[in-house]
Amino acid sequence: MFNENHPDWERFHRLAQYGHSGFQYFLAAQIIGSDDYPNRQVEAYRWASLAVLLGETFAQEIPNFLRQSMSEQQIDMANQLIEDWFSNATVSIRVGEGQAEGWSVSILKMCEDISDADIFNSRGRENPYSA
Repeated sequence: MFNENHPDWERFHRLAQYGHSGFQYFLAAQIIGSDDYPNRQVEAYRWASLAVLLGETFAQEIPNFLRQSMSEQQIDMANQLIEDWFSNATVSIRVGEGQAEGWSVSILKMCEDISDADIFNSRGRENPYSA
């Protein structure tokens, strides 16, 4: 099972956290396949949606699939986690710490562009973050 006890969890989670869309997709897929992962649907939805937003085309169907079986509360929770992730990314960008923390320049720029586009205020419940 892939969870916090898995030997590669820390490395994959860190790379996903730093905006590497391939690892975000991988993390979402691993979480979906793990029966004992806390808040499995919420976490998988978060990572897959971030991967989609950052250009990972393989992840496009995961949020759509998960949303069908999630409650409104779970979707709202996942969307808040996505917004928090972007807030943290843009803070890192604005204070100049992004690269020192492991973010790539292109990912930082992409996060800033997405945040500046104000997608968070214009999303709808039906398809909040999916491409």
